[in-house]
Amino acid sequence: MLVCCSPANEPKPANLLTEEQMTRILIDVHLVEAQIENAGMPLDSGETVYRKMHRDILRKYKVKEADFNTSYQYYLRNLSGLDKIYEKVIDSLTVRETLIKAKQPN
Repeated sequence: MLVCCSPANEPKPANLLTEEQMTRILIDVHLVEAQIENAGMPLDSGETVYRKMHRDILRKYKVKEADFNTSYQYYLRNLSGLDKIYEKVIDSLTVRETLIKAKQPN
């Protein structure tokens, strides 16, 4: 079995985003992905829109793309941190979905 992990005591990147920052960004990223998927765009158009919206999300949080990418790669190698992040992402998206469904007429 192959497991992706970082070497013990891997130094954190200088501009590592916190778990909270990553959580907020990834919530927005997944919301954008869902919007694009639900819009039924052709793949190439969807990818173009996604790239623009991803840049907008990073701009919203005042995060450089390189810092986001470096942080994401770091968390991919440090799965306990990524697990914590995605627990919060999933919880937040689930709450949003529940609230939206509760507001819809029966």
